[in-house]
Amino acid sequence: MGAERKRLILALTPPAAVALLRFGGGALLALFDMGWRCGPRNTMDVILVILLVVAMHRCTKVLERLAGARPSRAAVCSFGALVLALAMFILPCAAFMYSILFSWHDRVETKNGYTIVKEGNGHGTMGEVRCFLPVNSLVHGTELEYDWRTSTVTLPDGRAVSMY
Repeated sequence: MGAERKRLILALTPPAAVALLRFGGGALLALFDMGWRCGPRNTMDVILVILLVVAMHRCTKVLERLAGARPSRAAVCSFGALVLALAMFILPCAAFMYSILFSWHDRVETKNGYTIVKEGNGHGTMGEVRCFLPVNSLVHGTELEYDWRTSTVTLPDGRAVSMY
């Protein structure tokens, strides 16, 4: 049982590390009024999905070995392998649909001498827009107030900048 446990741990370590960076880093950045920009966040999501599919494949192989080694638990191990095999096909499809329909994309805009990171999930339609102060290409700063009716952003000093 020790070799299978080691294989499971080795299979789950890379996706756990990426998930810790993606979600733990996001929580840590939120403490400083910052957050991941869309490009790095979407990249980490894609890497996480790929690593999860690879980990599920490796876990399926371990469950197949366990089913052969322990006939008393063969049904449970086979069912677990079947569930993981189905998840290996469903997860990439769901991630692809999410990236097309619901993911966020950002761009840096300079309006009236002010640089603003503008995020949107519209994908060519009217969607939600959020604006942030720029920090660098990996993270954005404090969220700015965006007024939909006038398409203006209120800066921290109280001035309004038109986003037209």
